[in-house]
Amino acid sequence: MEIKKKSLWIGIALILIAAGVIFPIEKTGFLEDLMYTFSTLIIGLLVIIYAISGGNFFKVIGFLLGSILMSMLLWFLVERGKWGSSIAVVWGGIPSGLISGILFLISNHFLRLREKKQYKYIKQVLLYFLILLIVSVLFRYGGDWYFDAFES
Repeated sequence: MEIKKKSLWIGIALILIAAGVIFPIEKTGFLEDLMYTFSTLIIGLLVIIYAISGGNFFKVIGFLLGSILMSMLLWFLVERGKWGSSIAVVWGGIPSGLISGILFLISNHFLRLREKKQYKYIKQVLLYFLILLIVSVLFRYGGDWYFDAFES
């Protein structure tokens, strides 16, 4: 796996500029008004993903989109029929799917599950769904865990 160092540094710089310069300039009380901050963060993240994945960029993006759709489907099945279920599917499914996908790609790389031939796909699927379950439970029942752990 070839890491393109210039692209990696450009992506890190874009994320730092978005968090340190653009976000303080965009003073607003609404999340929807942070257009430049989110745009710069997304571009920086895409540049970093390209720097790390190289030629597999579209496979990684496709996997992350599939992970988001899988998470939204699971949130829909769990929250079906409850009040505000469509809000939970969007606000819980998208971030938990994205975080689960990224954590799976990182853990799959470091655990080297793709190199071990015996039960390769079964191990990968089980690892992905375990990560998705943990992240979804944290999103659903986690609450303000930092406040509960350190401020109470």
